[in-house]
Amino acid sequence: PAGIRPGGMNYGYYEGDWDSLPDFSTLRPVRSGFGGEDVDLNAVGGQYSSAYVFNGYLEVPREGYYIFELDGGNSSRVALGKRLLINNRTGLLETFMVPLAKGFYPIHVEYFHKKGGGTLHPLYVRTEGGSDKPVPDDWLYGSNKQEK
Repeated sequence: PAGIRPGGMNYGYYEGDWDSLPDFSTLRPVRSGFGGEDVDLNAVGGQYSSAYVFNGYLEVPREGYYIFELDGGNSSRVALGKRLLINNRTGLLETFMVPLAKGFYPIHVEYFHKKGGGTLHPLYVRTEGGSDKPVPDDWLYGSNKQEK
């Protein structure tokens, strides 16, 4: 896709008084930008619940089956293209296996952390015959547009 850069995704960080994933379309992020491994999911605000939204593209290096895994926090969502892969409301491990062709896919990830709740973990991926690992930053791309 045109206008993207490698190494991470665009993100928004939110703070508020919620009991579950909020409606992000009604909120303004406290902080936003482009981030890869330098974004600490657990550097959350002290007196508020917090949430992250990540948007960008995932580059699949070769055709095959990919297993996406996410746990921790209080709830989370992962969508690849228009397909919701994970809609975790328990904070427990959820997995989803999907066949993918080589190429770029829009990816959207939401995390929610209730004040005093569990630790957030990165999105993991496992390839056929491979082991679990966080989605590598060199598979992720974000927009070149400057954040406001």
